Amino acid sequence: MLWLLLACQSSKETVDTGSEDTGSSSEETDATDDTVENTGSVCFSNTPAEPYVVYSTPYDDDGNQVNWWHLQQTDGTTLDFEMGRATTGEVHLSLDGSWGAVAQTDGTIGIFRYLDGTVSIVETGIKVDANGEEVYASEIWLDSDKGEMWITDQNWPNNGGGLFRAYLDCDTGAIVSAERVFSSKNAYSVRPLGNDWVYLSREINDEPYQLSVFDDSGSILTQGRAFDDDESIFSSLASDGTNILVGDNNEFSAIPTRISHVTWDGSNLVQSNLFDVEDPMSIVMIDDWVLIASGYGNQIYQYQLSRQTLSPVMDASLPSLVLRRNDEFYAVANTVIHKLSFSSSGFASDGDVVSLSGIGGIIGAAAVY
Repeated sequence: MLWLLLACQSSKETVDTGSEDTGSSSEETDATDDTVENTGSVCFSNTPAEPYVVYSTPYDDDGNQVNWWHLQQTDGTTLDFEMGRATTGEVHLSLDGSWGAVAQTDGTIGIFRYLDGTVSIVETGIKVDANGEEVYASEIWLDSDKGEMWITDQNWPNNGGGLFRAYLDCDTGAIVSAERVFSSKNAYSVRPLGNDWVYLSREINDEPYQLSVFDDSGSILTQGRAFDDDESIFSSLASDGTNILVGDNNEFSAIPTRISHVTWDGSNLVQSNLFDVEDPMSIVMIDDWVLIASGYGNQIYQYQLSRQTLSPVMDASLPSLVLRRNDEFYAVANTVIHKLSFSSSGFASDGDVVSLSGIGGIIGAAAVY
């Protein structure tokens, strides 16, 4: 589920959040590495926000790099704000829509609040610290039940690469501490797998696997491979608890870019299908259907899990992201965010919710609430 509940966390001891001038923003801070005890309590607003779209535009009209963000409200008005720069990726939102976080291009995490029609910045770009080591945030994922954020660092193990768990303060929206759960190489991201998790990376515990299933305590249950070779560059990941889809957009090998369909039966990971998709940038799933953004293919595809068939949905210019909000779906494509309808027969185009133009209209990271 892409739209997650920001949970409240309490501790038997006080945890301080340190600050540091990094030279790029007076609002940047480092999270402490103190351990926080999670009690399982939750907190969220009883009055969810009205629907909105939030997205970055990482270039101005002259092609210069900028830190611009926009929140488009139901009435069509747009709130503009600055955070860190994000050229691609998903903004992760709390279930009530009052809180959002995103991994940014410099390895920091930006966090904002949206309350009573106003955007405020919690963190312009927090540099997360775990046990004295700085984490380069490549991807993030929110754990809806525990007020936690999973962070991957794609570096090699000797440079701090791995999977990290950060603990959140739901009163402020801040990250208060973090710890490394696994060291690994070329980490991509993590997704829920029933009551457990699936982690896409290389060389956890120096083993030659790409997929690792682990429980909430960090114990590895099993490992397997998405691809039989080591040529892949991980570009996308989705799971519905049984099916796992992994995208590879490595254009530097003789092997076509592709998606691996892996199934999980509670004990074993088995490759069920392998099919070619040009530049598979993003994947989301619902029921028997998968929605896929093919970047250089300029196409949105659908894949039916039961029949293992791939078919086009719509043309799109350089699509980079597909999003799910309950039973609604969206595709981010260059300067446009398309809405798609869903039925038992798959997906269909349903108009645009954002339409921009020019270099300054190129959309980076995004989310729809």
